[in-house]
Amino acid sequence: MTEDIGEHVCVEELTPNPKTRRWVIKSRHHDDLLGTVSWSGSWRCYVLVPERDTIFSAGCLRDIAKFLRVRTSVHRGGDRP
Repeated sequence: MTEDIGEHVCVEELTPNPKTRRWVIKSRHHDDLLGTVSWSGSWRCYVLVPERDTIFSAGCLRDIAKFLRVRTSVHRGGDRP
C-alpha cells in the first residue's frame, strides 16, 4: 500500500523483515524509485539509502526526514504515527 508523505514523495512498504520494516521512497508524480528506507544498526535509526543520480529539493528532504523520525520513534516503542 502506498502512503503519501509529502507533496512530491510517497512510500511503499516492502515485505516485512522479522525485526525491522523497510520502505521504498517514490516520486508521487512519476512513480520513479528515489531510495530505500531501512534500519541502520550503526546509526540506531531508520535511514534513507538513495538511488544513484537522484536529486531532492529541501521540501522533499524535510518530508523524508520527518518520516524517518516518526518511524524511528515507533520502532523504539514511542508514539504511533
